[in-house]
Amino acid sequence: MEYINNFKKDLQEFLNGFKQMGSDLVNKERRIKQVPNLITLSRLLIASFIPSAAISGNLVLAAVLTIAAASTDGIDGIAARKLNATSEFGKNLDPVCDKFFAAILTVPLMIKLPAIASIGLGVNLVLEAGIAGINLKSKAKGNNPRTTWLGKIKTALLSSLLAAFYISFSHKFNPAFIPTLYALTTTFQTLTCINYQKIDKQKDKEKEILSTNQTTNHNEETQTQQTKTKTIEQSKETFTISDYQKLKEELTAPKEDLEKDKSIDNGFQKTKK
Repeated sequence: MEYINNFKKDLQEFLNGFKQMGSDLVNKERRIKQVPNLITLSRLLIASFIPSAAISGNLVLAAVLTIAAASTDGIDGIAARKLNATSEFGKNLDPVCDKFFAAILTVPLMIKLPAIASIGLGVNLVLEAGIAGINLKSKAKGNNPRTTWLGKIKTALLSSLLAAFYISFSHKFNPAFIPTLYALTTTFQTLTCINYQKIDKQKDKEKEILSTNQTTNHNEETQTQQTKTKTIEQSKETFTISDYQKLKEELTAPKEDLEKDKSIDNGFQKTKK
């Protein structure tokens, strides 16, 4: 239930990011802050033309568009740093566009390629879905997943593989390197899955340790406070008894002195007579 609530919250924040983006675009002063996000979204816009270009037989154009779309994955980050326009929305938008980009390019290839190659790309698509699932679960737990360099290499290899497949249809390049590129891409996708899962578990462990330490500190503080309270109560109790005895002595002392003084006074009066 907690995962679902967190997922709904993250989805709402993501949608709010689009609203904020629209608001910034109509504001001349803040418009430039959305340039990195526009570059990221252009990846999907460019990718949407690739299947039609491939299906129509214009595979060279499809390959060029693939390379252009893939290049935006690095340009958006550079633009964000240069313009000092990094945002949580942009960090979440980038991996989402990566997954849609891979799906848009892979599905048409799976239709046109022979069965073996199609199954191979299907494996790549499943691995991408697995990476997305790990990140979604991690984010729902509040672990704030982030793209690593391993993930960036994986994305670059996958984009290169898809571009190579499109280029191979034009018969202008020898496709002999494709099996090697496919093996590298699949390997890095698998390593990325393992790495992201490991990072997620490590963050879970860190949260557990932090929670345990906080609980321990709270118990120690509670125990210390209880000890102090008990000591104070004991001190009060000791003070009360001691004070009572002292008070008793002080109250009885004047009476004894008074009787003594009275006795002395009587003796003096007798002597006088």
